Amino acid sequence: MKKLMPLVLAMTFLVPTITLAGKGKGGGEGKEMARALKQLNLSEEQKKKLKEMRKANKEKKFESQGELKKLREEMKTKFASDAPESELKAIHAKIKSLRDQKAEARFQKMLTIRSVLTVEQRKKFQELQMGKRKAKKRKK
Repeated sequence: MKKLMPLVLAMTFLVPTITLAGKGKGGGEGKEMARALKQLNLSEEQKKKLKEMRKANKEKKFESQGELKKLREEMKTKFASDAPESELKAIHAKIKSLRDQKAEARFQKMLTIRSVLTVEQRKKFQELQMGKRKAKKRKK
């Protein structure tokens, strides 16, 4: 059992790290959402509000991404060393907390977008998002 524990820990920490590392290439989610929003025939006022939202969130996003990257590197280093489990658990807790914060920020962003869009635009936006998801499933 003790020999199996390091392998389990490695998979727990490294697999999500590897998965997340590939997500940011090419603009990803942000550019896809911008494309979808362009198809909604937004008014100038709506465009202005969404631009302000993006500007306000941009700095926060880069700060949390940098911190997450630093913590992942620290986890890799500590994992390969003789660091005690308590240090690994502490780093893991910080990573988990940052991921939770990022998820909350994404949700808040969606609420902001929702508040700016009309009911018809929300329906079309949802259809566009669902179509995007179906296309991704077909690629797999």
